[in-house]
Order: sequence, then C-alpha cells, then structure tokens
Amino acid sequence: MDSNTLPFSDWIVEEGRKLGKTLEDLSKELGVSKMDIIVWRNSQDLPDISKLPAIAETYNVDLEELTRLWEISKEILDLEKHLRQAEKPRNPSRPLLYFNPPFGASIRTRERKASWPSRLH
Repeated sequence: MDSNTLPFSDWIVEEGRKLGKTLEDLSKELGVSKMDIIVWRNSQDLPDISKLPAIAETYNVDLEELTRLWEISKEILDLEKHLRQAEKPRNPSRPLLYFNPPFGASIRTRERKASWPSRLH
C-alpha cells in the first residue's frame, strides 16, 4: 500500500484490475458517475456508505469486510482533513469573537479591542 493512499482506494484499484471492467461498466453497475469512481481510486474521498452493498455485490466480496475497510479509510480521511485544517494559518485581519457577560459579544482583533470602555474588560 502506498503511504499516500487509503486502504479502500488500494482495494478498489486492485479489485477493478481483477474484474477487467471499464470505468463506464462499473459506474453503470454502481449507479454513480465515472468521476466518483476516479475520486475513490485517487484517495480523494470515499463512496457514501449506502453504496457499499452495491460495491460488495459488483466486486463479489463480503459486505462486512468491505464495511470495515471503508470505516478504516474514513477514519484516516477524517484525520487527514482535520490535520490539514489545523495547519492552515489564521487570517490576522479576521476578528475573533469573545463573549463578555453581561455585556454580550465584543469583537477583538490582534491590534486592538473594539470600542468598549477599557474599564469593562
């Protein structure tokens, strides 16, 4: 398995080779677009879980095993998305919202606080 691919993606590529079917054949059988299958193969996303029974039938595999593989891949994908989100730099010009009871919300930027009197902070 390539370190940059999901287990589900590796599996669907390998099983697709064994079946010898074209993307068009698979897309018709699974009721999805060819682009959907390409996205799954490239580890960009996973099929909706409701598609797993059709995939299991098309590829002639156990649904329970396929579901486990899908769940593992989903966890990896979610973790990667979370890590990418955490790596994004914050926009310093975007204000932060703070709650100051009982006065409600005030807006505070990195440079200065909003126009509340300083004794209220």
